[in-house]
Amino acid sequence: MRILLISTNTEELISKVYPVGLWCVADYLIKRNHTVKTYVFQNEKNNYSNLKKTILEFKPELIGFSIRNIDNISMERPRLLLETDKETVAYCRNYFKGSIVLGGAGYSIFPDEILEYLKADYGISGFNLSYLNELIKKLSKHDQNFKIPNLRIRNSPEAKNVMIKLKDARDLNIPSPIHFEEENISKNDTLIPIFSHLGCPMDCIYCTTKHLEGLKIIPVDHDRIIQSIRNYNEAGYSNFKFIDGVFNFPKNNCNKLCRRIIDERINIRYECTVYPWKVDEETVQLLAESGCSSVTLSLESGSDPILKSLNKKYTKRDVRQASQLISRYGINQNGFLLFGSPGENSNTVKESLDFAETLNFTSLSLGIGIRIYPHTRLYNIALEEGVITENESLLKPRFYISKSITESDIAYIHRKAEANSRCRMMQ
Repeated sequence: MRILLISTNTEELISKVYPVGLWCVADYLIKRNHTVKTYVFQNEKNNYSNLKKTILEFKPELIGFSIRNIDNISMERPRLLLETDKETVAYCRNYFKGSIVLGGAGYSIFPDEILEYLKADYGISGFNLSYLNELIKKLSKHDQNFKIPNLRIRNSPEAKNVMIKLKDARDLNIPSPIHFEEENISKNDTLIPIFSHLGCPMDCIYCTTKHLEGLKIIPVDHDRIIQSIRNYNEAGYSNFKFIDGVFNFPKNNCNKLCRRIIDERINIRYECTVYPWKVDEETVQLLAESGCSSVTLSLESGSDPILKSLNKKYTKRDVRQASQLISRYGINQNGFLLFGSPGENSNTVKESLDFAETLNFTSLSLGIGIRIYPHTRLYNIALEEGVITENESLLKPRFYISKSITESDIAYIHRKAEANSRCRMMQ
């Protein structure tokens, strides 16, 4: 089948984000003898006229959309990012009469609502690409017996199958370097996204990972990771970013991968996210020796009661020890503070900002308010406190902020950010 895969995302919320998920899908389908073309808005100057040309020339039998971001996660300046997807689906209908399928991490959080909002035909939640391949086979045979896990069909309420998560990472592809080369993406400063596992056992109160990937760690085979890095090296890329929610857990998996990179003398400089709990010198030394140049230290608050309310395993003491170790080995570190958690007040706001100033951060991002997503502990807290109602749609962004936070507290956060050249407000 001829399949056109589209990514409309052009947002750079923190840094430039490449459509890795879209490219993983493309590689998976190509290996299964489909003819696939990708269309990435991020690298197209005239999106719609070029898209029309692509559709008319390629003549796809199916179009897929990768939905990564729902909104800009900013309480102060909220923007729903699905409008471009909605416009693009409608635009495609002018030149394409086949089926339109949705997928991606953002889609998987609100599958039914996004399917209806974008007026697409089908949606596949989660990361199991075999379900997408099964749908494609049925569509090619005009088989309407859609008993496929994770499938949603618009205007078909009975087709709301239970979300089934991946059990292993065998079909979890690391995209080929050819996608970056085809989009003429710079080889000098581009950070190639790569992952070492899915899943996260930490279960922070606001996080959707538990719902999308599960609490169990699903590691990617290290041979595949090493070979992928070598493939990128051969194509001229040497800067990477491990996009795991937490790279240093489980510790054994992290340390083994670092040792492989060191032992095999892989040419790599990379960034990653470090969860500041049980961080020891062995791990930090391995990070440094394997090419880690910068970490995002998962701080989020400098107040122990607030860390506890967020269901963090670590304390301020753990954060300080991790930060000092990372500095000792010459690794840059970036921090992030999130204000408005359950129990937050003027004192904890000041405590967090004062604490962050004592750490050796290269940069510090500040966010106010926490996005409320379904299937999270924060959703239940917001429901109990009357912040949201049970049948309320959360597709258009809703945020939790402690009732003890005042306008003066918010103004104070902004003043501190403006006075510190290392700080930036999340917008």
